[in-house]
Amino acid sequence: MSQDPQREIRVEPATLQAAADVCRTLRQATARAAEGVHTDTDAASRAMPGWELASALRDLHSQWEDDLARLCKGLNHTADGLDECARQYQASDHASMDNFYAAQHPW
Repeated sequence: MSQDPQREIRVEPATLQAAADVCRTLRQATARAAEGVHTDTDAASRAMPGWELASALRDLHSQWEDDLARLCKGLNHTADGLDECARQYQASDHASMDNFYAAQHPW
């Protein structure tokens, strides 16, 4: 059965690992950016004691922190998955190489 070379899938473990690094960098940058939001939101809500807006800011910030935590968890999960995929491809390539070598040199 002949395969169309244009439809062949080529996987580069280094590219998968680079994408994992991007996910981790993005997670770290997002978490750092969020630190300033916490400080500003806290200061704004404390500056308006008794105002409904102060309570609304605290509620909004709490919900946003939950969303941020899910985003960071998802980025970590994606990075881990990409790294594991790269490791599996490398292990498969090495196993195939060992099998081909063993077939060429059975003695």
